[in-house]
Amino acid sequence: MKSLGEAGEIEPETEGMLIENGVDFSEFPQEVILVEKKRLVVCQFVFQLKFCFYTDVKKTSYSLML
Repeated sequence: MKSLGEAGEIEPETEGMLIENGVDFSEFPQEVILVEKKRLVVCQFVFQLKFCFYTDVKKTSYSLML
C-alpha cells in the first residue's frame, strides 16, 4: 500500500481516485505537448482572424436596397 498524503488534501485525494479507477495520469510524452502547443497557436491565429473580420464588419455599414 502506498501513502499518497493526508486525507482532505486535494492532490492526494485526486491521485487516489485516479488510481482506484485505473486512469493513467503519468506525464504526457513530449511529442503530445509539442502538437498541442502548435494547435494552440493555430487556434489563436484563427480566433484573431475571426475577431478582425467581426470588428471590420461592425465598422462597415451596409445599405440594403429593396
